[in-house]
Amino acid sequence: MVYSGSKTSVSGYGRPRDTGATERIFDAAVDLLVERGYAGATVGAVATRAGVGVKTIYRRFANRDEMLLASISDRVGMISFENSGDTFVDLLAMLGPGGRKSVQKYRILLGSAIALEGDRHPEFLMELRRRFIWPLRR
Repeated sequence: MVYSGSKTSVSGYGRPRDTGATERIFDAAVDLLVERGYAGATVGAVATRAGVGVKTIYRRFANRDEMLLASISDRVGMISFENSGDTFVDLLAMLGPGGRKSVQKYRILLGSAIALEGDRHPEFLMELRRRFIWPLRR
């Protein structure tokens, strides 16, 4: 099951879903990508850092890549800016302070961490490019 954005349990059975778990998963996943790269951002490591069980993650995401891509999307998001015609000004707009907390730090460090892992995990890098980089180029 892929993350649907729902913060409450639909079925009504069992223990109520922890509404803060998804936010903690997103924070932990992006932090681990920055600190340890793709190889270190395992489902188990994210679960431990987020203070949730591995099953909690798999209830929200089909696999590690979906978890990481959803985390990047939510925490870093799509960079949007107007093309000014001046590359320097555009780079400052892209890498400068964002509207969300800690976005600037993540944009630079996350890009570096993922670029270093590209040869070892080409499928993840290709999906990242497809979802985030290519739309920005358009």
